Amino acid sequence: PGMVASSLWRSTERRPEALGGSRPGHEGVGAAMERFGMPAAVVAAAVVRGIQEETFLVVTHPHAVEYAESRWQEVAAAFAAQAPRYEGDEQYEVSNIMARLRAPKG
Repeated sequence: PGMVASSLWRSTERRPEALGGSRPGHEGVGAAMERFGMPAAVVAAAVVRGIQEETFLVVTHPHAVEYAESRWQEVAAAFAAQAPRYEGDEQYEVSNIMARLRAPKG
């Protein structure tokens, strides 16, 4: 999610010694999150709904679609430059490999 009005940012203050010990939270950022973030109950309701509907992704902050679209453009450009499609490339697709493994030998 994007910014959520919660005190999760303070979790570093309670970090166990085995994981590096406590560190001070970022008061300014934390205060902004608690003041301007989406209410935690709204995020929680979206998460519960996503679990109940068995969705692959649970999205909570509608404005983040612009960030996601930008990132997808970067991913698509990376595929085009580094791993362009070619005839026969589907032989490496996992479901095709699994089908070949399940196929009767003979």
